[in-house]
Amino acid sequence: MLRLHLAKSRVDDDVDTCDLSRRLESVAATGADVEGICTGACLRAIRRATEGSFDKTDDAAIAIGLSAQDFRLAFQAINAQDIG
Repeated sequence: MLRLHLAKSRVDDDVDTCDLSRRLESVAATGADVEGICTGACLRAIRRATEGSFDKTDDAAIAIGLSAQDFRLAFQAINAQDIG
């Protein structure tokens, strides 16, 4: 399910999707939870880009990748809303 939600997203090398999958499984995350975390990570990456803290050596549309920190913060936000 995680791969499905990330299929069109650029994920940075620091993101361990296997670990993220295990974490989601360990808290019995639903499909909606996975979607919420992926959407939250995307929104955080966009926010980072609009604040100018992305790699400006590439085209801005290409340079915005989802970082491990984006997923950590999104996971915490969803987890605070009681996953499962």
